[in-house]
Amino acid sequence: LMYQGLLRRRPFFDNRKELNDLRQVISSITISNILVDTLNNDTRLFELIKNIRPSELNVILKSIHEEFLPFIISKEYLIKAEAKFYEDPSEITWYITMTHMLMRGPRFKKTVRGIFEILEIIAKHLREVTESVSRQ
Repeated sequence: LMYQGLLRRRPFFDNRKELNDLRQVISSITISNILVDTLNNDTRLFELIKNIRPSELNVILKSIHEEFLPFIISKEYLIKAEAKFYEDPSEITWYITMTHMLMRGPRFKKTVRGIFEILEIIAKHLREVTESVSRQ
């Protein structure tokens, strides 16, 4: 999730910038906007995001074998590890991470419910997009 604008910050989802670097290493990779477009067109999701205003919200496809994690000390090593995973993916796993400071008060319960709803909506879209791409 990224924000655009100074005064009226408008949230939107975009692809990871590192995907362009990965495409230079693996010429056969195709960067798809299906998930980004699906998330950006969900009005309920953005209604919740605008109300809760998370500090950070990421949706990432697992792209590294765990045994390479200790050796990733730079962006270059990250790209190499992702290229290696692309050659032989062991699983399809999505990570959804969200950062938000919760404050006790009258809106606490509503905020927590909204956070869970955001995660559920994103998870639903991930399942649908993954199933759709798997069928192709």
